[in-house]
Amino acid sequence: MKNRKWNIATTGALLLALITIIYTLINSMLTPPTFVVILLWIVKIVGTIWLLMYYTKEYAKEFELFTYSNGFQFATLTSVLSAFFTGCYFFLHYALLFPGDIDVIAESINQAMSARGVTDSSTIDTVLKYFPHLLFIIQLIYLSIFGVIVSSIIANFTKKGDIFSSPNQQ
Repeated sequence: MKNRKWNIATTGALLLALITIIYTLINSMLTPPTFVVILLWIVKIVGTIWLLMYYTKEYAKEFELFTYSNGFQFATLTSVLSAFFTGCYFFLHYALLFPGDIDVIAESINQAMSARGVTDSSTIDTVLKYFPHLLFIIQLIYLSIFGVIVSSIIANFTKKGDIFSSPNQQ
């Protein structure tokens, strides 16, 4: 039973992460116009929430009684795994695949700092040096928190069965 839980959670997490990865790749490689970016972001959010709900319901099919707690635990597990996979991708994205993106970010920061009259950029340079590492941690935390919030909502829609009825009454 636990093996099934981890299999479904991992599969769901990989697909949730894949949605974000595809969104990121489209933005990095194609640089679409702003309205397309916003539209893709909405599709990404709706798609990930729907997919998380789908996998939670898929896991719940086997149970006669599936409580809010069961749904919340499973959806949170799937969300945290997805956050980990997404964080790993962001590390690879900025460390190996598109390291030039960090230079673009650095240039934007330097222009903003110059416009404000700030000349010391040693702190920013240090942050940019460890940017892929920091982004991994930030994505892991941010997406895990977002996942817990969404999981708490999804768990309410995936519960089934009557916790007050005994098995003999049904």
